[in-house]
This record gives sequence, C-alpha cells and structure tokens, in this order.
Amino acid sequence: MRAIRNTNSEAPEKARARRRAAALRRRIEDHDHRYYVLDAPVISDAKYDELKRELLAIEERYPDLVTPDSPTQRVGGAPRAGFVTIRHETPMLSIQSIWTEDEFRRFYETRMKELGRKSCAIVGEPKYDGASVELIYDNGVLVSASTRGDGASGEDITANVRTIREVPWRLRGRVPPHLVLRGEVYMNKKEFDAFNRRQEDLGAKTFANPRNAAAGSLRQLDPKITAKRPLHIFFWEITPATRGRPASHWQCLELMKALGLKTNPYVRRFESADEAVEWFEQMKRRRERLPYEIDGCVFKIDALADHPRLGTRAASPRWSIAWKFPPLQKSTRVRSIEAYVGRTGALTPVATLDPVHIGGVEVAHVTLHNQDEIDRKDVRIGDAVLIERAGDVIPHVVQVVKERRSGRERRYRLPRQCPVCSSRVVRLTDEVVARCPNTSCPARLREAVIHFASTEAMDIRGLGEKLADQLVAKGVVKNIADIYDLKAQDLRRLTRMGDKSAANIIASIKRSRQNAKLDRLIFGLGIPHVGRALAVDLASRFGSIGRLAAADAQALRRAGFGTVVSSAIAQWFADASNQRLLKRLQQAGLRPKLERKGSRLQDRTLAFTGTLEHMSREQAKEAVLRQGGRVAGSVSRNTDYLVVGAGPGGAKTAAARKYGTKTISEKEFLRIVA
Repeated sequence: MRAIRNTNSEAPEKARARRRAAALRRRIEDHDHRYYVLDAPVISDAKYDELKRELLAIEERYPDLVTPDSPTQRVGGAPRAGFVTIRHETPMLSIQSIWTEDEFRRFYETRMKELGRKSCAIVGEPKYDGASVELIYDNGVLVSASTRGDGASGEDITANVRTIREVPWRLRGRVPPHLVLRGEVYMNKKEFDAFNRRQEDLGAKTFANPRNAAAGSLRQLDPKITAKRPLHIFFWEITPATRGRPASHWQCLELMKALGLKTNPYVRRFESADEAVEWFEQMKRRRERLPYEIDGCVFKIDALADHPRLGTRAASPRWSIAWKFPPLQKSTRVRSIEAYVGRTGALTPVATLDPVHIGGVEVAHVTLHNQDEIDRKDVRIGDAVLIERAGDVIPHVVQVVKERRSGRERRYRLPRQCPVCSSRVVRLTDEVVARCPNTSCPARLREAVIHFASTEAMDIRGLGEKLADQLVAKGVVKNIADIYDLKAQDLRRLTRMGDKSAANIIASIKRSRQNAKLDRLIFGLGIPHVGRALAVDLASRFGSIGRLAAADAQALRRAGFGTVVSSAIAQWFADASNQRLLKRLQQAGLRPKLERKGSRLQDRTLAFTGTLEHMSREQAKEAVLRQGGRVAGSVSRNTDYLVVGAGPGGAKTAAARKYGTKTISEKEFLRIVA
C-alpha cells in the first residue's frame, strides 16, 4: 500500500513548491488590494517585487503550477484575431444630462411626485470621464468583461481587463453566486501626460484626452499592450442581473467595498435636494484637484425598488440624472502667433500660449482659424486670453482679457508669402481663408501624406507625422502616389527606422493597395469640402474615379450636390497636376473597389439632434449613406427619422412633433446601421 501511495503522489520538493506558490499568490493578492484599492500599502516596493520574483521562479521551474488567476499572468495572453460580442444581461443605458440647478430640482421634485413622497434618499457620485465596462463574477471568480457597445451588447475585453491591477480576479468575503458589475476604466491625468509623451517619443499614436486613451487601451487585440497602459477602475453599480442584490444602491456600493472592489471615496448619500446641490458645488470646486477627470455628477434614487416604478426612457433610466459641469476655462497669455500651412494650402494662424492644464490635457497652442477671426476677437501677441475646453472640443479662445493689457501687445497679420515655400498667398473673394497656391509646397505635401495615410483614408499603419516629415524633407516622397513606390531600403535610411519597422510599414502599404476602397480614396485625395460622409455619397453615385473625374460642376449639381461643393470637386479634377497624380496612382497598382451599400435606410431621410455617445456626427452620416439613406440638416415633412442624442435641440424636436416624424434613440439607430 505504501509503495502505491508513493508512486501516485508528486515529489516532496514539487509539493512544497505548490504550497509555497499558493501562499505567495494569496500574499500578493492581499498586497495588491492594499496598494491599488485601499491605497494603504504595508510593505515596500522592493519587498513586493521580491515576492513576485519568488513566485515567478517557482512557476518557471514548474510550468504546470501556473494558475489562470496567478498575479504573474496580468501581463496579458496571446493576441486575438478580433473581438467577440457579448450580450448584456440587462441593457447598459446612457444617463440623461442636465446643466443647471433648476433642471436638477425639477428632476428631484418630479420623481418625488411620481413616487408619492415629499423626499427620499438620493446617492451622488462623480461622473467619470472614462470608458464604461461590465464585469461578471461567478462564485467570486472573474469570468467576463465587456464594453458598453450599443447598450444591448458589447465587445469581449476580458483578457484586457484582467491586466488592470485594481480588478481582482477573485473576490473576498461572502459573494453572490452570480455578480454583474459595472465600472469606469480611466487614466489619471499625470499618467496620461507621461503616457502620451512616451507614445510621441516612439512615433506611436497619441490621444486627445484620458478618456480616449482608456477606451483605446481596452480595445487592443494584444492584451500585453493593454498591460503596459496606466489604467485604473472605479466600480459604480451592481446590476439587476445579480441574484441576491441588496435593497439600495448605497448598500450595493458598501457591498462592493467589502468584496475588495474599488469605489470612489467621494460618493455620498443625501436625504434632500438641498444637500445634493451643496455637494455638487463642492465637487465642482474640487474637480481640478482630483487626479482623474470628471465632467459632472451622477445622482440616483437610492431605493432599488423605486427603479422599476420610475422605469426608463428609450435609452436612459428615469431614476438617474447626470448634472454636467460648465466648460472649463483658464486664463493664459499669447506668446506668439504663427501661420501653419495645411494640405489644401490654407494658412491657419496658431497662437502659442503659456502652457495651461485644462480638461485633462496641457494646452500650449490654439488655432485662431483665420484673419477675420483674429480681427473680430482682437487677439494680439502678448494678450491675456480666456481659453475654454469642453469634452472633446478643441481648445479655443473665448475672449481677450483687455483690462490686463499693458500697451506692449502687438497686432498680427497673416504673411503675404507662404512661410514655407515663399509663394505669394492668395485669398478668393468668397473665402475667409488665405491659401498658398503652390501644390508642391513641402508643408502641403506633408499634410497631404498624413491625411492620405490616415485611418479614415487609406489606413497605412505606421505612416504618421514624424515619418511623413522625413519622407518629404529628404525628397523620397514628392506626391502621395510615391508612397506606393517605397521600398524597405528607402525607409531604413531614415532616422530611428529599423528593419522590423520598415518591413511592417511596407506590409501596411501593400495592404492599403490591395484593400483600397473607392470612398476612402476619394476622401484621401484631400479634395476641398469633401469629408468622409460626402466621399461615401460620391462613391455610391459615380461608382469609379474615372466617372467622378469626368463629371463637370453641372453634372455634380444634377446629382444633388451643392453649388460650392460641385465647383470645388470639378476644379480639383480639372487641375493638370491632379490628373497626373491620378494617373500615377493607377500606375502604382491602385484599383479601388466600390463598397456595396446596404438597403436598411433606402430612400429614407434622417436628421440628428443632440450629442451622440458612440460615434461622431460625421461617422453617423457616413453610416446612413452606407445604408442607402440621406441626411438632412433640419426636420421637415420629408424627414423619416430624427435620431435623438444627449442634450437635443428644441427646434428639431418641436418640428418632429409638428410633422409626425418618428424619433429614435442612438441605440435604435446603431441597431439599424450595424
């Protein structure tokens, strides 16, 4: 008997290693919780690293002892080919936004009347400016994580979320058997700045704000990339899909804390609207001192039994409201004003400022648009100015603080010659923009290359600003068609370009040639007034570059395009240098294919009002056109649908009621065009 037991049992040394590895995992998990969730570490970083190294050594010696929930596995697994869709057990709705105290009090009083009460408890939370996610724990173990998506379903990002230190793989304490949570993944402001600087040094993509960086990090196909990003999370909801959910939202927050999940320390519970308003004002003052971005406060009726009684609108719950902060404004000084030349030759005056942090980013430059705008606002070099940034809006000058003028400020005029190629600047009588007419201007060529290679155009990965600078400066690329003649040896001669990077870019150029779509090429050519949505429309109406090039302004107007746009397109194709460019692209093997349209919105007209959460207005227009529909700027009796986003305009919604136009939410719109 003794011999049989010895044969089936593992070696004593491995058994000790198994027990030690299990103990190390428990200790490391506990220290992770103290450091990342409680912000109260009890050991030094050096000691923590020592524990991690010991565990890693055991797992390297005995690979079969590695467990899926081991702390050593947070670096991420193998890359995936794409994302799988996960359906949410309960919809992830948006929250209706308000901007004033009157609106908040009206929300509170209306809900009290509906509930038949004079007051009730309400919970206030910071409104995080990050990426919303849903996590599922079965028997205390993390089994799934997904994005918000269209609200009904999202993308499976489990492997990426597992790399976030503040996300426990196994919960502590008494855990509901099936626990569905929601939270917000974000980046701290300082960590975002440092991350963007690293990206810039590497020649990689930078992000406009921490929210975009967090969302982009979660959607990496390679979890190892996500693991290197400074991501954090706050948990803010236990959904109705959880069996044995507490009776109130406040109790849900307390339960999450007890389970080892990170919740926000500024969350508060109030018994009246007055208390909530006072706290909102405190959070508004505290906003800029917080290490992370918030853009308002969310208020929720505390008793969960009241939620189904109050119900939901098409896309948002009626028991919750998001009270947004006013746009951030900061005062700074204009150091200088310089003219920059874009791909169409337009000269744009850009002000260099004393750097100032606003809305999660450091602002050191703002566009002044054109000479008329400079004159209208009377912006001068040396002026104190008020800068505003709201959401994803590009920072802009609100006004000059004229009472702070010293008399030494200097007026600015755009140069009469191009600051890059010295060509004489022209300004057409019907335009506010001054332009460099030289199509071979290095500045115009640089911007044209960047635009042509962009994700929305020909999607040449790796060909960004820094590479475009070198290709144009060294004369390797003299027009955008030259991109398709590039060889690996051409790239290897450039600064900071190794064999692997060169090979990757050449492969990307090859894919761009093979997968070329007509609408993307039309957009990539940089024709004045032609954006993504219009490029899709032109591609579907004409079917080929040849037929589009042959159409004069009259033919374009007959096809339904406006006078200004028709003239601009016809003039572009009539230009001899552009004709030579098209011939070169054809010789380079570019054979763009027409992407066939869907028919879900065939001959239907849609209008939009309010802010869309999941796509830009331009992307929404493109989606309508791809399904055979049309987009109108206003609502008339010919409008079939009005898509209603956050903060809808009164004029369009009133017109929709007048004409009986069907209104649909963004979620419903996404289902149609998906």
